[in-house]
Amino acid sequence: MLQKLGELVTELYLADTQAKKDRLWDRAHKAMVKLKIPPAIIDHIMKKQDVKILAKNLQDWQGGKNKSKK
Repeated sequence: MLQKLGELVTELYLADTQAKKDRLWDRAHKAMVKLKIPPAIIDHIMKKQDVKILAKNLQDWQGGKNKSKK
């Protein structure tokens, strides 16, 4: 599912119409819900609808298991 979200980030960067972006953001929202991302984080990302914020969070989620290592 994280891979699917990563593909959506790429598609959002490349989206050329607002309608396409709206559909992609809807799919990203559904993917985050399926991944059980905390609702407060989902709300923040969806309010901003900034692909850079989504990409940064995705990067954190993908590397989350490595955060405890120094």
